[in-house]
Amino acid sequence: MLTEVGDELLKNVPQMEKLRETLLKEALEFNKDFLQDTDDPEIRKKAGMAHGKLASIYLMLGKTDEAVNSGRQGVDILADLHQSAPNNQDYTRMLAESLFNSAITQQKIGLSSAYNRLRS
Repeated sequence: MLTEVGDELLKNVPQMEKLRETLLKEALEFNKDFLQDTDDPEIRKKAGMAHGKLASIYLMLGKTDEAVNSGRQGVDILADLHQSAPNNQDYTRMLAESLFNSAITQQKIGLSSAYNRLRS
């Protein structure tokens, strides 16, 4: 629910970046708590997507280190999901989107490293 409010309802509302960041962080923390105690792919998927959304917010706010780190965490979670079910097209699509968004983030902040560098 927090992810939907932070990402969808406030998406085009001017001056709401900080509130969006707060809501997405809360959603991410909520999902992180579950990640520690579950292998539930749905929770892992939501956490991976929340990291990606939070990375976008950080980038808008000029918090480049946080954007790269959050994006990396999202990619890692989605890569693990994809590895566990390589024929799942939903996981493949989400991982591809996450990798693409990480590359765009790197380009916007002037990093030339490839994803392999992000994962190290």
